[in-house]
Amino acid sequence: MTSSHAPMAGSSDNGPHHAFAQGGEPLQTGGPVRVPMTVNAGVLGIALGALSALAVLVLLMSQGKEALRPIVNDIFVSELGFVPKESSALIDSTLQSGYDTLWLRAIVSVVFGLIALGFALLARAGRNWARITLILFVLLAGGVWLLDITDIGPTPVLALDAVGLVVTLVGLVLLWLPASGRYIKQRKALRRQR
Repeated sequence: MTSSHAPMAGSSDNGPHHAFAQGGEPLQTGGPVRVPMTVNAGVLGIALGALSALAVLVLLMSQGKEALRPIVNDIFVSELGFVPKESSALIDSTLQSGYDTLWLRAIVSVVFGLIALGFALLARAGRNWARITLILFVLLAGGVWLLDITDIGPTPVLALDAVGLVVTLVGLVLLWLPASGRYIKQRKALRRQR
């Protein structure tokens, strides 16, 4: 039984035309397609992840190597039983090495985070290839964050990395929920009509 209000596929009226997804769900193909909350929230999660990576970079720039000094002192006390002089070459080289490692990881996570944000915005525009490619960059950024979280570092850096990891992964999952998939299919069908 069909309703007189819903046009059938292939009908000649001027109303919206419908395509059908696998499973028989109608896909809206005429007119604008509303972006579902899952897509918007997914993009927001990935944006927050990129922002947390940027916050780590700013934190490292503002605090410098001094953010690592208490951690390095604790390591020396636990491993050697004492802390060398404040200006010793051993302390300075350890601080520089730790800072360089954190700095490099911060730069890499910002780059991957911003690339992931770009692909998330393309996915929001209905590009499925961007949603697929996004997986790679989220995993790369997540790997850097996970490396930081499992390493020794300043608490604010570890906290921001943990936040970045969680919100980015949640954002990625939201972009792969069924409502997001339907939206991508609707946008694709709309593009094919034009």
